[in-house]
Amino acid sequence: MAASNKSIMLEFEVDDVDTQYDRLKHIAVEWVMPPTTFPWGNRSIYFRDPDGNLLNFYTRVSTG
Repeated sequence: MAASNKSIMLEFEVDDVDTQYDRLKHIAVEWVMPPTTFPWGNRSIYFRDPDGNLLNFYTRVSTG
């Protein structure tokens, strides 16, 4: 079962994380992290798909 394997994250670069979050937030997924900007320049959302896989949708943003 995928949910029992917590060691892999699938990452996908998207044009706009906030747009994807707005599109997906009404779907019954397990949200791990809302839109967050990291110091290294990625804005990401983390969630689990229905099979338990951890997904990261991210957009590269300017940090300065």
